[in-house]
Amino acid sequence: MALSPRASLEARPMRAGKLPLLNRTLSRLLAPRSPLGYGQPIPPEDRILVTDVSKWNGNNDFTQMLEAGAMGTMMRASLCWLNNPQCATDDKFAQNSQAASALQYPFGCYHFLSDQLPGATQAAYFLNVTNGTRGQLPACVDVELQYVSAAKVRAFVETAAATLGYLSEHLHKRVLLGQGVGHD
Repeated sequence: MALSPRASLEARPMRAGKLPLLNRTLSRLLAPRSPLGYGQPIPPEDRILVTDVSKWNGNNDFTQMLEAGAMGTMMRASLCWLNNPQCATDDKFAQNSQAASALQYPFGCYHFLSDQLPGATQAAYFLNVTNGTRGQLPACVDVELQYVSAAKVRAFVETAAATLGYLSEHLHKRVLLGQGVGHD
């Protein structure tokens, strides 16, 4: 019998003092939301804080994030280099996923997409890296168009679509598409 995301999280033992805070967090994450119209702001009561972590953030304290009001984390698991046709695992992914899992802190994983390799190749790499450590939040593909030349945008969008399709087919669930804002 499959457990709901809430039940699967609550069924595992947790360190003393963390369960009430996690239950409140899960209640907000899983609460029904009204659909928004295009361009409409998200009402403050429906806003949730989900952090984004990768090797660039150094060592992360998920207990501190939870206590500060974060509802979860999306962590970079893999990437394809922007200037080299090769996939890689984020240097902090194992440490981050182990720390979040030990705390039962809700997390999901993402792949930083590049136009250097086919979408299916990048998706297969992501699935291999995250096998058994995908967390409770949906998988995500991070698309940062500011790094793609205008001449390559159409091909990059096709790569993104292929990656999403491959992941959805193999995970049997929807996959998020994230748009980064850059680091300048």
